Amino acid sequence: MALTSKITCTVCSKHFHRRTKTRTGTSHKFWWCYNATRGQGNPCQAPQVREETLKHICQDALGLDTWDEEAVITGINTITISPDRSVCVELAGGSIRRYQTDGHPSMEGEVRSVG
Repeated sequence: MALTSKITCTVCSKHFHRRTKTRTGTSHKFWWCYNATRGQGNPCQAPQVREETLKHICQDALGLDTWDEEAVITGINTITISPDRSVCVELAGGSIRRYQTDGHPSMEGEVRSVG
């Protein structure tokens, strides 16, 4: 997955990891800070972010209509996620795009570009 080495937590600087949750027969992919996946609570208060939300953010940051893994690999340097659910995308050219995700992580939250 193109996002594995790109996403870091703003509090502890650990990479986010992909997890799958299944509820009532439906599975969803989420990304969550490494420290929160170790089974010892969530010390940095990093949010879980649905993979579809992250894909939408990447597509918007790169101006893509559809998901393009190669474009994400080459076009995005880093993605940082804060406890307040803000997402900062640094593009390969050095520009920064900021987003705010809303809603509970188990629902498809609204994503707003904030800069």
